[in-house]
Amino acid sequence: MDCVKCGGETCVTDSRPRGGGKNGIRRRRRCRDCGERFTTSEYHEDDLPALARAVDMEDALTRLAAMSKSQAFILKTLKDAIGK
Repeated sequence: MDCVKCGGETCVTDSRPRGGGKNGIRRRRRCRDCGERFTTSEYHEDDLPALARAVDMEDALTRLAAMSKSQAFILKTLKDAIGK
């Protein structure tokens, strides 16, 4: 992970489970270049919602491609009608 201050490489100095009923990991990190310390929280995502998001994204991209083809057709038709 990159440092939030200088963009340098970081190392993990401490790692522990996230408390408070949250399913995740809390990590303390330190930049090797500037020495900046910061905390990150990492959460596990279930595979099923990720699959659903992928299917939704694929559907959205299909609709966008169809819309782009329709827009290109309309633009071409208008240009032909104008004579340009």
